[in-house]
Amino acid sequence: MEYVIKELIYCINDRLMAFSINSYLFIMLRQTIIITLIFCLPLFSYAGSNKFEDFSQSRDIIVSGPASRYLKKIRFHSTDGYLGDDTTIKLEQDGTIGIYLGLGESTGRELILYPKDPDNKFRVEQQFTTSLTIMNEGPHIDLVDWKHHVSDWFDIETKENYTFITKEFSSSKFPDVTPGQIVEAVRMQLASWKKSGYNGGEHWIKLASQCITPTTYPCGVAINRLRFRISINENGNWKIIQYIDVEIPMGC
Repeated sequence: MEYVIKELIYCINDRLMAFSINSYLFIMLRQTIIITLIFCLPLFSYAGSNKFEDFSQSRDIIVSGPASRYLKKIRFHSTDGYLGDDTTIKLEQDGTIGIYLGLGESTGRELILYPKDPDNKFRVEQQFTTSLTIMNEGPHIDLVDWKHHVSDWFDIETKENYTFITKEFSSSKFPDVTPGQIVEAVRMQLASWKKSGYNGGEHWIKLASQCITPTTYPCGVAINRLRFRISINENGNWKIIQYIDVEIPMGC
């Protein structure tokens, strides 16, 4: 559309110049038409685009495996803010779709399914897990590979056009652990860091030893993952076809 408008401007300019270049009236007419088209160009360009597409707030996920029999794609859409460049999506080895949010991004999201057969019925359920973190004012060490509280599965709200609205949770639930177990978990985390060439420092051991419970400062508990499972109804039975894990950065 933009190309067509530009060609039209050049054509009008050439025709009017050839017709009467010395006529004041035609010169004014030519300038008026050209200026009008120039100002209208952004409107034509906007009209030729899909005004409902906002890729600063969405990511399209091309599905594979069992889900590809029923879905063309899944859209991961932010309902209340910018989906930053730090958000990444990848397919894990077990077929789970992993979505890694950037720091500070809201978990308010929509999952939009694009079915191959519009008569299919889908269900999306949601679960969350919590992890323990040890805080040192700003810096913190997150034990995301240790123990977790894992919630039950919840059905999530659905709107028209296969759009499912995710739930936002806040929870400090965590398995019962002793102070000694917390200290040992931190030691294991520091040993893992050291193998990767990073020396985390023994001060984390001292901080961990101050944790009487998982929720006693400097320890704390927060949600680190949202998990979704998508099911299709086949002959009255729900069949799971896809898992999606949304990893949430802990801390500030």
